[in-house]
Amino acid sequence: MKKKFTLNELIVTVALVSIGACAVAAVAEKTVKPEVTACANNMKQLSLAALQYAKDNNNTLPGTTYDVGKNWQLRIAPYLGYKNVKPGWRPNDYPIYKCPADKTAPAKFLAPNAHIAKISYCANLTLIDFDTADANTDRHKGGRNLDKVAKHNMTILFAEHHAPDQSLRYGAAAKCYQPGYTYEYSKPRGTLENDDAKVGYHDYKNNWVMLDGHVEYMNYEATLKPVNRWILHK
Repeated sequence: MKKKFTLNELIVTVALVSIGACAVAAVAEKTVKPEVTACANNMKQLSLAALQYAKDNNNTLPGTTYDVGKNWQLRIAPYLGYKNVKPGWRPNDYPIYKCPADKTAPAKFLAPNAHIAKISYCANLTLIDFDTADANTDRHKGGRNLDKVAKHNMTILFAEHHAPDQSLRYGAAAKCYQPGYTYEYSKPRGTLENDDAKVGYHDYKNNWVMLDGHVEYMNYEATLKPVNRWILHK
């Protein structure tokens, strides 16, 4: 005959299971490195600034160019508290744009050419493209109107891209490529220009901020399955 648990025994069992689950969760939480959290907070701030920019500009995200000060990074700078940003190498003055885990050495041309600072993040070309893009091909022109994006919580806005030549002065927007979108896509290269994006900057994972402002910590493959988060969803 099987023994039946008393009410008190069941309560104790449930309590022990709950305590064990909390302990496991606490250990898992501690395994997330502080630099990962700091990086996620940076990306969150970037997304909020971009969304505020859109609110002030007909609900349209910033486009980008190679002209000094007209890239997406500097167009949202005022919403991050940075006023009158001018060329001049000041790599420590703009921490929001830099992931603590980004150990890549700045390209030699950045400092003498007053590129302001190196950055660690890029924009999804599906949402933030060049102002001069040819809208008659497979690209849109400039920043995307938010009203034309259906599922903000499933579309990547900013991704990590730790590259030596990423700078605050100009450029650096055409670094996030959606598979099959603008440039030829090959699986070994991943979505970004370098293999590190596929391998991951944080123990095989990266931070990815969605268009609704929430940040997800996952590996590259998870951005494609079960849903491709680089494309616009209808």
